[in-house]
Amino acid sequence: MYFARMQFGIHDVALEVSAEDTLLAQDAAFLLSRFRLGTSAEPTGVVRLAPVAPKDFNAAPGPHAYLLARGEEAGGVAWPWTIYREDERIIIIWGKHAHLCLDRARRYAELRICDPPSLTAEQRASVVFFAVSELLRHQGLFAVERDGDAILILGPPGAGKTTAMLSLLWDGWRLLSDDHPLVRGGEAGVEVLPFPVPARLTKDTLARFSDVLPRAPGPVEGGKATVPIKDIAPSGVGAPGRPVALLLPQVVDWPHSRLVPLSRGQALEEALRLTLGLANADPPVTRRHFALLSRLVCETPCFRLMSGSRVEEDLPHAVEPLLSAAAA
Repeated sequence: MYFARMQFGIHDVALEVSAEDTLLAQDAAFLLSRFRLGTSAEPTGVVRLAPVAPKDFNAAPGPHAYLLARGEEAGGVAWPWTIYREDERIIIIWGKHAHLCLDRARRYAELRICDPPSLTAEQRASVVFFAVSELLRHQGLFAVERDGDAILILGPPGAGKTTAMLSLLWDGWRLLSDDHPLVRGGEAGVEVLPFPVPARLTKDTLARFSDVLPRAPGPVEGGKATVPIKDIAPSGVGAPGRPVALLLPQVVDWPHSRLVPLSRGQALEEALRLTLGLANADPPVTRRHFALLSRLVCETPCFRLMSGSRVEEDLPHAVEPLLSAAAA
């Protein structure tokens, strides 16, 4: 039987990923290649990836599990899901596709995927990334960094997050995350930590930046193409940074873009709605999540990014006053 064990140092977490399938091992290595370590450190978090044959896949929860919630999509995985609690564990089931068991007390996650070769690379990567990120319990934000200053971009699908991110990356900012940076609170304030993974870009986004982005390697799956980190971030991956702005984008039919200040109450309401996700099924995690987002919003200027047709030209200039204010 195939078995691979990999270890990744993700800031303060030595994460061990074991895979019993070559495709799943490749998916994990590709997603987390920026964090690759040896195997000498004692792991503080473990993710097990296991393939299951269709005839053996059981999507039912255990006999003592009780239903918490269900929905149509979570964490970028576009499959209907059901979430249960069983003792101290959280169980997430995506129909006949995948089953995830999270034991946060033990920092352990077991992901069972039905017939991995039958799924697209995007589908496999989505559930593998979900298992890792739920174990780390990060926030769903985009972030870029320059000289220690981080800008977070938060919004629902189609709000223009990726376009805004790319406009800054091609102005000299460095990538912290394509989708899910880690946010940590400390004595000196909130800190944004890099968590870079390959980007998933739509055809429209690729066309908008066709003069600087290479053509997508391979097919566009699920309406998006995978683009390596080196191709979207010419200045490279950033270092941990302090947040100088939280942007909530909204696409508008305007020739130019501008930033409109948001009240902290409105920013917090939107941030919680967009990032809480499955954390609301775990009260202790919900409380920590709320406290960290509240601190982020209180310490960081918040703006509505009215994203016009020329945002890739407008946004780099619009954020310069924010940097000057942060430096004052």
